[in-house]
Amino acid sequence: MKLFSYFFTGALIALMLNSCSENDELKNGNQELIGSWMATEINFEGNSAIETTGNIVSTSFSGDGYNMALQIRFDENSNEFTSFGAYNIHLNTNHHGHSSITEWMNPGFIQCGKWNKNGNDLLITNHKGETQSATILSLDQQRLVLSYNFTYKTKQFDSSVTYEVGGIFTFEKQLVNQ
Repeated sequence: MKLFSYFFTGALIALMLNSCSENDELKNGNQELIGSWMATEINFEGNSAIETTGNIVSTSFSGDGYNMALQIRFDENSNEFTSFGAYNIHLNTNHHGHSSITEWMNPGFIQCGKWNKNGNDLLITNHKGETQSATILSLDQQRLVLSYNFTYKTKQFDSSVTYEVGGIFTFEKQLVNQ
């Protein structure tokens, strides 16, 4: 019985010494995300609700990006990310059956902060300490597709506006010149 106990303990120690640490597993699992990514496609849809003195006016909208010069970079050593650039949006708004299309420039994405990947969840924390989550729909060495949903509320005078937006962001990995 003692021999079995020694053998089992030895096998357990050998297994522990040869297996990856949790940090090694996280690094290896995040390797595809590390680097610079350029936006190639942006699509979103949502609703807005304006409430004034008890009355609520709702509007639905959808949009797609063009003239994309938006880039995001994920750094491995510090788990920091930065984004810069801009893109234009074709915005289709529908209010009580009336549609209108407008175009506008979006001055970027979430600017910078810390990132953490947990399975298919990409958690980002901005410089204010606010954490948001995106879902990784697809990730390989060349392409990243994120689903990003958010709610934004603002208040002006006696009115409040709530935006609920869901978007799909597609990025292509940028090659590093050596």
